[in-house]
Amino acid sequence: MSTSWQALLYSFSELSDPTCLPEGALALWLASHQTGQTVVLTTGISEAERLVENLQEEALLFPEIDMPLFHDGASEPQRLAVLSALASGRPVTVVTHLLAFLQPVAAPKRLRNLPLQQGQSMEGVLEKLESFGYQTARSVTQAGEFCFRGAILDLFPPSSEPHRLEIHQGKIGEIRRFDPDSQRSLETVSELTLQPVREPRREARLLDYLAAETRIVLIDPELLQERLERMAEAAAGDWKYSTYADVELLQNERPDDWQELLDALHPRQLISLRNGPHQDFAEVPSLEGYAGFAHWIVKQPRPWVWVTGRGRRVRANLTRRGLTEVEVVDGWLSRGFCHPRLGTVCTDREVFGDFRRLVGKTRDDSLTHLPDFDQEDLVVHRERGLGRFAGLVPVDVLGQRRDMLKVTYANEDSLLVPPDQIDLLTAYRAAREDEPKLSELGKASWLKTLEKARAAAQKAAKELKKRRKARAAPAIAADTPAQEEMEEAFPYDETVSQLQAIEQIKRDLEQDHAMDRLLCGDVGFGKTEVSLRAAFKVAQAGLQVAVLVPTTVLAQQHTLEFRQRMQDWDLEVGTLFADQEEPDTLERLADGSLKIVVGTHRLLAKDVRFDQLGLLIIDEEQQFGLAHKEKLRKLARGVHTLSMSATPIPRTLQLALSGVRDISLLDAPPERKRPIRTYLCEEEPKLVQAALIRELEREGQAFVLHNRVDELPRVQKGLSRALPGVRFGIAHGQMAPSDLQQVLHDFREQRLDVLVCSTIIESGVNLPKVNTILIKDAHLFGLAQLYQIRGRVGRAGQQAYCYLFVPKNQDLDARSRSRLETIRTMTHLGSGFEIARRDLEMRGAGDLLGEVQTGSLNKVGYPLFNQLLQEALAGEAPEEDLQMRIELAVQAYLPEEYLADTGGRIAIYQRLAGLKTARQLEKLRAELRDRYGPAPAPVEHLLRLAELRLLAVQSQVQRIWVEEKFGENTLHADLTPLARLVPGQDPLKVACQTLRGYGQADS
Repeated sequence: MSTSWQALLYSFSELSDPTCLPEGALALWLASHQTGQTVVLTTGISEAERLVENLQEEALLFPEIDMPLFHDGASEPQRLAVLSALASGRPVTVVTHLLAFLQPVAAPKRLRNLPLQQGQSMEGVLEKLESFGYQTARSVTQAGEFCFRGAILDLFPPSSEPHRLEIHQGKIGEIRRFDPDSQRSLETVSELTLQPVREPRREARLLDYLAAETRIVLIDPELLQERLERMAEAAAGDWKYSTYADVELLQNERPDDWQELLDALHPRQLISLRNGPHQDFAEVPSLEGYAGFAHWIVKQPRPWVWVTGRGRRVRANLTRRGLTEVEVVDGWLSRGFCHPRLGTVCTDREVFGDFRRLVGKTRDDSLTHLPDFDQEDLVVHRERGLGRFAGLVPVDVLGQRRDMLKVTYANEDSLLVPPDQIDLLTAYRAAREDEPKLSELGKASWLKTLEKARAAAQKAAKELKKRRKARAAPAIAADTPAQEEMEEAFPYDETVSQLQAIEQIKRDLEQDHAMDRLLCGDVGFGKTEVSLRAAFKVAQAGLQVAVLVPTTVLAQQHTLEFRQRMQDWDLEVGTLFADQEEPDTLERLADGSLKIVVGTHRLLAKDVRFDQLGLLIIDEEQQFGLAHKEKLRKLARGVHTLSMSATPIPRTLQLALSGVRDISLLDAPPERKRPIRTYLCEEEPKLVQAALIRELEREGQAFVLHNRVDELPRVQKGLSRALPGVRFGIAHGQMAPSDLQQVLHDFREQRLDVLVCSTIIESGVNLPKVNTILIKDAHLFGLAQLYQIRGRVGRAGQQAYCYLFVPKNQDLDARSRSRLETIRTMTHLGSGFEIARRDLEMRGAGDLLGEVQTGSLNKVGYPLFNQLLQEALAGEAPEEDLQMRIELAVQAYLPEEYLADTGGRIAIYQRLAGLKTARQLEKLRAELRDRYGPAPAPVEHLLRLAELRLLAVQSQVQRIWVEEKFGENTLHADLTPLARLVPGQDPLKVACQTLRGYGQADS
């Protein structure tokens, strides 16, 4: 902690009148008074979450119980972690809101802990985990999960990070923290204490955990009192399905008035604070970047402090501007302030706007990625045809056990595929309604089908190559010093995938043919910053940039961001909307004086002329129709093109995956974004009402999406009758633009609680208070569209909910069920690309392929057809079957007791089959050791077999075998003797040692 920061906190500790403070100052006052146990009580969840963020690691959030109708226990681990901390008596600050404070909790006597340390017996530990409510998982990524893999136990306690325990002879060995994203170990610890993750019977109240010396801080007591009165009224029956009706402290005891609650808090120390304006505190205005900050800060009282999430970047930029007196503090504060004695505290929000921080790492799916096919799935063997995967089966090979992948075919035939040939298998996915027939082994029909598919792929590749050759555009010069300075002004550290995408785009721009790249990444993953740098590079070279977006709202957001980032370099950003056109924009585009323009489809009109367009950026490309795309093709001739989307349409994705268009993926999520909890259920009035009430009770807003515009008034009236007092609005694309803008404005300003709407909200709507969406008739939407719609909520870091409603008692067809189940289960952050890929496999690639190609695709499945297409584009001839043959009598497989999960074992076999270098093998060996413990002999032999294959390829050896002659065993590489084996020698070890020397001698 810096000296200035310590001095600031000390100043707050001496503040004479703390009863009313602005948000940031209130958090600092609390931070300066953290002694003993403190409970801070706010009116709503949003205030509580923001306060916890401001206090950073110094406070714990106590959330409310999950909504009963959709209870999944997700909040219980966090609640129990707080209860355990309070029960321990250690100093801690707990922040909660009124609803959570009043809900019942487990009694202190029922809270049990389980201490674990090195050398401790494992007897009863797994049973204890299950009794505590821990759930088994393939990979431990969330609190309350555990995974036991024989020699390794992974678990995620609610009050700490995930931990990995090594088990030796029934006792706990080394204990390590591990990263839930990469699944790799971090550091060793000596002990660990586990708490339950499911609350026992709730028969107590939070007050029962608070000692007499506990301080209770009431934030805005008047608002708390109003909130309590509203809760009492709702619980009395105004809202039939209100969760307030479940608020009970003990039996029917509930404080229905403010004084009763204050009496219950007595004799604990009460401190009342109001979050609001103070005569000595002034707000920090919106400063719009470094230039605005530099101009403003020199007029403010000292000392100057900037609280930032990216200190290195901020310090470098302030130093360059000569502002060395500003104390840069690494941390997070939601609002700054000015005070004549305390000085000036500024935050990222005032300088950069409502930026969300990005996680500076990329998910490592090495051993967490599951295979594309599972038991009973249809698969295609490239040489034998369409079959059904029947799982891993043990077989005897030269008297030793090996695993094989079993595929069943027509006429009850089956094929055993060695794991090192697993790359011959692909999942069968195609856009067809009927179930395809399984191939017959031994018949030539499959080879004919494969040849037709290859010919169709070659025909498609020929057409695609023509399009690629036709692209020509001016090469953009290498980065200038101004480019480097502009990039350094970005306030946050780029993610790994952002840096990769930026480098790829710059390399494309510097070539003499037109870039055609797809940038794929979810909302908030940093696409805009990547496009900004490309636009700056092209504009600096004297060419023009057009940024095309589907809606006026999104165009306004982009304009604001582009202007803020470009202002220090005198690059003007113009706008061109259908209902908002700046003076002289058309003339300045035509004469070249305006370098960057942001607009909607108005940019595609005939009267829009560019002097020298160098870069076209298309955001949310999937939102543009066929007529617009035809105009885009004309506009993009001879122009570098960057398309951006979270879920590209199938045709676009096919072009990218086949190599005709280049693709960059952004896969690092915003730091505070959480997966959206998604529920699929039949529509019932009580479920709709309960879902809305839950959101309103935490002072949020909600969408009710119904894509029949003529029925929206009826839906609104029905909800209004059921929920009196709730403020509803209607929004759809057939409204007059001014009426639609007014409704969205009222909703943004929270004059409305629920917006009953069509798919008009699908793109360009950024409403951070909306954290619940109800989608009626969800089965009628496409997969990518559902994903886009769901992404409209949860944009400010709060837990968001999506309810997919289908008509009651209606039988859904298989494809609809598949779409809904996919969107329900794919909730992990950054799953947009996978959603788009599934959509491509379900729907096909549209008009990219003709009828012949589409027919061939359906017969071999999309994954195999895409392989054939890529081979045709690369000019590769079909490879001859020159499978490596290693004929050694060794047990080499993945035992079930080492890894019980079949999908996990297949994933490892896929990794082994795809190894190209010794470094990749050593990385895999280290990962296996870390995640699964010491390798038993069959696993060690499996790894050594992989090493032997690499050595054999390097030495151009096709067969390794043992010849038994005259009582002696001789190891051979093809026909060359390598070594004589003595009894007891490990043939694998000898083969690896001798082949290393064999390869070196040969070279």
